[in-house]
Amino acid sequence: MENKWLRRLGLGMAMIMTVSQASTYLVYAASERDFEDALEDKFEEESELELVEDDSNDPELMEDNYAEDCYVVEPEDTFFSEVMTGSVQLNKGVSDNFVSAQKTLTEGMLKWAETIDIAEHHIPREEIKKLYSDTVLSNPELFYVIIGYRFYTTDDGYVTDVCPMYEDDYSQAECEALRAKAQEILSLIDDDWTDLEKVLYLHDYIVQHVEYVARSAHGNHTAYDALVRGEAVCDGYSSAFTYLLSQIGIESEIVYSDEIGHAWNIVCLDGEYYYVDVTWDDHSDAYKRKTYCDHDNFLLTKKEIIEQGHSGTDWYSPKTNQNVYETIEGSDNYSNFFWKNTDGALNLNGTQTAYCDGE
Repeated sequence: MENKWLRRLGLGMAMIMTVSQASTYLVYAASERDFEDALEDKFEEESELELVEDDSNDPELMEDNYAEDCYVVEPEDTFFSEVMTGSVQLNKGVSDNFVSAQKTLTEGMLKWAETIDIAEHHIPREEIKKLYSDTVLSNPELFYVIIGYRFYTTDDGYVTDVCPMYEDDYSQAECEALRAKAQEILSLIDDDWTDLEKVLYLHDYIVQHVEYVARSAHGNHTAYDALVRGEAVCDGYSSAFTYLLSQIGIESEIVYSDEIGHAWNIVCLDGEYYYVDVTWDDHSDAYKRKTYCDHDNFLLTKKEIIEQGHSGTDWYSPKTNQNVYETIEGSDNYSNFFWKNTDGALNLNGTQTAYCDGE
């Protein structure tokens, strides 16, 4: 195998190499150590690579006329990281092809597919970071998918195949455990409950049964951590909430803010949007009180949740590719509801609602 060129491109590196007289490939990686792994995966052979940097502007390095392009993207070089550093523009909307490609990716990841063919969706190479990151971050059931991956493109720059990366510590057993736990939680919902009561019940359940634990070998960032292990940080809380709501057909999304280092939710009830922060309704000084459950961050407007301490202006939703700080004000339908004065979990029985004061 003959190495011809090596070139740094932004956060990553690229190398053009000749595998045979007839085939030329471009391999991309976020760091030097990824090249050997990428090449071995691609060509199924051992290779000793002598990496020689070339800082010239040789036009050959920038052309898209190779037989096939293989790219490796690490988690720190994803679309989400670019959103958090403010280097991309949000609120631009997505195409039908983008939405259908997300569905194909999701279906493949749920089956732990090693390679997912998305050629029919005609996704330009420039959109793959956004497509992959948004798919994983907006779907809590994909907790075992790493936001790092390989992908291949045609000679005219459209993505053909995506190769996800999966956490070694997880298997189908953990996926089944999450589904079983969700069914256990949802089985307590009465058929007569309104969507409002269902949202209230799931909010209170998570506050009562999940403990905020920041330091853990598992990271505690997923719905699995929150619901199965019972420990999570903010994105674990919000992922669990969105996951449970999705199982009963209630629309919601996760909101991330790098400025305050936090994640929470938006919930849609009867066509109106509300902000919910399950994490901040679970106060650290009350973890051992099983009946405790605050509602200061439940079904709020944007103005109200800002008053609760949600500062910053970078409220990113990977589900909709929006900075919701700019697009969703939220409804005030429940601004003065009775639960604002409670710090106890609300026990629902049919359409009758009762509460304790947490003492």
